[in-house]
Amino acid sequence: MDWDLTSYFDTFGSKQFADFKNEIAEQASALDTALSTQLDSPLPDTIGFAACFEKWEVLSAKVSHLSSYISCLVAADASNEAWAAEEAAPAILFARLSKIQNKALILIKRLRDADFKALAGQPSLEHAAYTLQRLREEASHRMSPLEEELAADLGIHGISAWSRLYFTTISNLSFSYQHPDGDERTAPLSALNS
Repeated sequence: MDWDLTSYFDTFGSKQFADFKNEIAEQASALDTALSTQLDSPLPDTIGFAACFEKWEVLSAKVSHLSSYISCLVAADASNEAWAAEEAAPAILFARLSKIQNKALILIKRLRDADFKALAGQPSLEHAAYTLQRLREEASHRMSPLEEELAADLGIHGISAWSRLYFTTISNLSFSYQHPDGDERTAPLSALNS
């Protein structure tokens, strides 16, 4: 199957691909540090939190972009060992994002109503008013920080691992067919869906 995925990256494993992954790791570390600093502060910093929220949105989009790219590669050919090996990377990144989001939710939960309104009223967050309100509600239903971190870690080896196993197994199946030119060919099962 020949999908043109150059809108994602020029090629798998290229410098562009590696730089993108490194950029995600650096941005995640910086955001984690910024939110930890916010958690250590006794006073709410709505402007600082607004900046963190914007960075979180960008980081989430980048991780989704990477995950989508790798999923497309593996769906096309799960027998490619390099692609299959890379498939767990997004699950680890999503777990890290979940831990970062947990810190953000703790901060949102701590905010008094007036401080939350100030946060939601930041011009840079006008587009996110609904999301912020949903996060505030979600924050009130969260487990303890340690339990949330455990749940994020278990997701890598739990449901995400089962999902990867299922799709890897399915995509390693192949079928034979008669091509219009008369040749008999073999293709991965995923080719039936495209």
